[in-house]
Amino acid sequence: MNERQTIDLSDEDKRRVVTLDKGTLRRTLGVRHLFSIGYADVGSSIYYALGVTTIWAMGATPFAFLIAGIFFVCTVFTYAELSAASPEAGGSAAFARKAFGDVLSFVAGWALLLSYIMTIAISAYAAMAYLGYFWPALRVDEFHITATLILIGLLLLLNLLGVGASAGLSWGLCLVSVVIQAVLLTVGWFTVVDLGRFWSQIQWGAMPTWPNFIRGISVAMVAYTGVEAMSQMAEEVRNPARSVPRAYLLAMAAVLVFSLGISMIGMSVMSPHTMVRDWLNNPMAGIAAHMPNITIAGQGIALRKFFTPAIAILGVLLLAVAANAGVVGGSRLFYSLGSHFQMTSTVARLHHRFRTPYVALSLCTGVAAVVIVMVRRLERLADVYVFGPMLAFVLAHLSLIASRIKQPDMPRPYRAPL
Repeated sequence: MNERQTIDLSDEDKRRVVTLDKGTLRRTLGVRHLFSIGYADVGSSIYYALGVTTIWAMGATPFAFLIAGIFFVCTVFTYAELSAASPEAGGSAAFARKAFGDVLSFVAGWALLLSYIMTIAISAYAAMAYLGYFWPALRVDEFHITATLILIGLLLLLNLLGVGASAGLSWGLCLVSVVIQAVLLTVGWFTVVDLGRFWSQIQWGAMPTWPNFIRGISVAMVAYTGVEAMSQMAEEVRNPARSVPRAYLLAMAAVLVFSLGISMIGMSVMSPHTMVRDWLNNPMAGIAAHMPNITIAGQGIALRKFFTPAIAILGVLLLAVAANAGVVGGSRLFYSLGSHFQMTSTVARLHHRFRTPYVALSLCTGVAAVVIVMVRRLERLADVYVFGPMLAFVLAHLSLIASRIKQPDMPRPYRAPL
């Protein structure tokens, strides 16, 4: 049952109190659930980020992913330490609140809200692009937009029932996706990766300018927003001191292997210009369509006949889970901001039966739907997407430095290396 609680506004103003109708989020998640939420968001990004990054990085796209991956590793270490030490919803906004106070926390929180809303929009939009393999009508803009809005509505209903149902679905779909991507990566590495062709693309007209290459890196980096989604769920994890770092490290390993490997395969089977021209919305489908024929025991096997439908199915499922991760993370951030009075406390209300932040969920999905209707194009969605995660990551790193200086004796179940 809900209780009327009197809560201090902040450490700096303990005299100001308000009454807030809220409860507590349930601790129902384990390592696999947290991993699936993060991996779905981060791992699925290759299904749209590969094409968008290629617009700017061209033949150097794998290098852009490599550099972004280095930053990603550092970011994972930061979030693992801070989330394990203080497991609560809010992500970098919560980190900044503890390290610097309410002002920077407010900035981080609103920047993150933008990134979560864009995660929902861009993932749901890209999911319907892959579904167009089975229903060509979805390649028509109006049908594509309508299907995207329906998907967002279904995710809202799923999350209203509880994060356990949502995370359980994410785990099952992520397990399937890891298997299929591992098969694609293994087969592709031994059949189509051609370092000579890749190098020639860099040498002959496909090398980007430095400004474009840097922009490509920034686009590749925002594909790693899943680390924020995992942090938002720390308050609902059983034994967070152990489970949170393990989930982060598992997601980091899986993402680095798949993003770097698949980008190499993509640059080996088609030119950057072909990918941007023909496969911008669904670059993984383009890779599958360009897979060669191979001969095993005298029998010819057309790899594209297997991988094209498999990748289309996987793209739909994994991107839907990524959109769901955006719904989960964004709603928990709304909840955190409302709980700390950085927006109206109404958004922190929990459903009396399901104990889910129903107001926050409705706001998060509703704004994402409006963005889809207004923007309509993947590359424009990606441009809007860039700002929020970059600011959030910077504030998270600064918060870690500040916490080490201000609270050196703070219990840290996991400590970032180096």
